[in-house]
Amino acid sequence: MPYCPRCGKEVSEDARFCPDCGASLRVSRRARERRLPSLGILLIVLIVSAVVLVTLGFSPVRTVDKSWTHSASYSTGVDTFVLDFTADVCHVRVSFEDLADKLVILDSWATARAGLFVSPDFLERFRPFSTLAIEGNVLTATVRQEIDAVDLQSLNVTCRIRVDRSLNATVNILTRTGGIKLDTRAGVILNSVSLEATTGGVSARLVEDVVVSGDVSVMTTTGGVELSWDNVILTEDVLVSAVTTTGGVDVSVKQDREQLWNVTVEAEATTGGVGFAIDVRGDVGAKIDSSVTTGGIDVESQVGFSLVYSYPERAGLTSDNHPARSNFNVGLKTTTGGIRIDATYIP
Repeated sequence: MPYCPRCGKEVSEDARFCPDCGASLRVSRRARERRLPSLGILLIVLIVSAVVLVTLGFSPVRTVDKSWTHSASYSTGVDTFVLDFTADVCHVRVSFEDLADKLVILDSWATARAGLFVSPDFLERFRPFSTLAIEGNVLTATVRQEIDAVDLQSLNVTCRIRVDRSLNATVNILTRTGGIKLDTRAGVILNSVSLEATTGGVSARLVEDVVVSGDVSVMTTTGGVELSWDNVILTEDVLVSAVTTTGGVDVSVKQDREQLWNVTVEAEATTGGVGFAIDVRGDVGAKIDSSVTTGGIDVESQVGFSLVYSYPERAGLTSDNHPARSNFNVGLKTTTGGIRIDATYIP
């Protein structure tokens, strides 16, 4: 039963006036009927606003980032650098520079999509943690990044390692997700190089007058592999490996500097093509053996090289001066994919 808005006495549903105080009841009912839809609309607006607020607060609507820097200052007597890098989710870039008062600088940063209420501090869990230690003449950088699970959209973690080019370097990098790139400069001495990624491309560029005194390995499970060799100086025989399981391999060799040492090159893909280009001159020779299971072997260019044998699945070439004072002994192999060869020898 309704009640009188003035005196509070109970009245009948169809009463027009309060029998006790005479107050009109029609206005009260109309006002109440108008208020009920207004309250419903207000409630809907509040619910929609809350949903929008939560969505903007926690959905990936903006990019957040965080960066870190770790460095080792110049120290007299230090002439060797060892990099031991292992990461779950990280793109790694290594370069050699003139750093003046530093021996090595490690810059890393992470970016991801996050909500308006999310602080960039949550990216700390993706930070590659590093330690720099000097023992005798050796500076060792140990970098570790361990992540249980990644549930962020557009997560990108990058680590850039700059090494003073006066240091003899041993570079060992292993990533689960993320590419690896090594750039060198003239005069850099590499004791050995091992670059390995599970998912991501791997590339190494050895420029003119880089000194290599140990094996070089660039490999990935899923991704492409690139290796560039340009008039490198050797101190002993070395093995160069460029390997991928799923992806292409591209190796380029240029050598006209005579030396006493030999290089064994292994370029291999399980599923993917192999491209190999070589340009040797003077007293530098080369022998190329190639084989495929499914696919063809295409000798695109052949100058100063002789075809020793040729079958649908195998082919062999040697430079006209082979064996020479120093030689490249090359093995090219793919299971499913073709092999492309561009071979040049000029006396």
